[in-house]
Amino acid sequence: MKSFSYFTRRQRERPGQIQSLKNDVHTISILLEEITTHLEAKNFDIRKSHFSRFTDQKCTPDVLSFIADCIGEYIKEEPDKEFEVIDIWKNDFTVENTIDIFNKPSPENKAAISEYNKFFGQPLRLLDYAGILESRREGTTFKYKCIKHDMLDFISLKSVNAFDFLFVYLEKVLNDSGFLEKIIKYKQNQNKSSLQNVKDEFTKFMQDNTPIKETLEPRRIFPKILNIFAVKWKMKGIERGYISKNEFYRSDLMYNRINWRDEGEKNKRNTRNEALALVEQFPKAADYEIGKAKKLVVKIHGEVSEIQDEWSNGEATQKHHIFPKSEYAEFAADIENLIILTPTQHFTKAHPGNNTNKIDKEYQKAMLIAKSHSIEKNQSHYSKERFVEILNVGLGLELPKNISFNEIREKLQQK
Repeated sequence: MKSFSYFTRRQRERPGQIQSLKNDVHTISILLEEITTHLEAKNFDIRKSHFSRFTDQKCTPDVLSFIADCIGEYIKEEPDKEFEVIDIWKNDFTVENTIDIFNKPSPENKAAISEYNKFFGQPLRLLDYAGILESRREGTTFKYKCIKHDMLDFISLKSVNAFDFLFVYLEKVLNDSGFLEKIIKYKQNQNKSSLQNVKDEFTKFMQDNTPIKETLEPRRIFPKILNIFAVKWKMKGIERGYISKNEFYRSDLMYNRINWRDEGEKNKRNTRNEALALVEQFPKAADYEIGKAKKLVVKIHGEVSEIQDEWSNGEATQKHHIFPKSEYAEFAADIENLIILTPTQHFTKAHPGNNTNKIDKEYQKAMLIAKSHSIEKNQSHYSKERFVEILNVGLGLELPKNISFNEIREKLQQK
């Protein structure tokens, strides 16, 4: 895993730019760094491309992640297969999960065609502009093909990945287009007047450089852009057309947005409370996220146990939460908290006496040590930083993010 300041690197490449954010450092996964490098090689200047669909109203992190997953399911047998928007939304996997996760009418409902054309079409246009898909026009229809499968998989895994992608993508698009400095100016002085100014500037920018000439559409699109930066830079965003009272959180960006019962609860929320609220309000969406994580762990390890001990013989068919999802909902969809076990390991060691309400603490330690080896060997899929965060919460530790794997294992042995 690597830590670096994206803005500081930009400063070296483009002296004088992004000076106000030179100290913003964020840790990203190896694959996200590859995505960043991929985006850096492209010129996304809207003033030259005149492309108005680089993002849109439906391009929220959870929707983008879901659409990427739907694409992956559609092309899994033929990775180079071309597809249209309608192919994705009429696929059985998409139909079933769209109803369950987003509480929408069936994509097969003819009355919903206009809505679904946006719901599926807008993320496809974004992924196309980002160079993860490529397209060709056939009459009035766009034909798509995936050209960056690993990047599509990264976005599809979970909404937080889609959020990380959206940030580096929109940052690059706006910087190339000469508009990022206006977001930075708003960051430095967040009030009603400065928000109105940047909204007006974005409307004019779109009118001057794209086929969009009216004002309503840019005003609908801009919150989806600014609020991504609001979360990343811990600033106030746009809520119902006005400046938000508080800084934005990732859950505020989602299509399935959590409904906080009162302002006090919203202000005091943390990662755990958000996870519990998601399970409570969108249980099928939570199960879907966990299911995606389990599929990826199987994809990485197959049916071979991650712990090679005397109980590891046979097919490893069990996807086990090292820290139980009933107690640690915030880690339930993290692959760093999932481990592949044999049935014997699962039901006699992880859960003594086949009692899923019990945890063998010594075997939990063995699982965490084994998982550390899995993560070290597969850093293109896993995040060491997320694993450290899970350990700190689950075991009450205070491990630094830059700790080595050997040091992690030493700390676990001491527990």
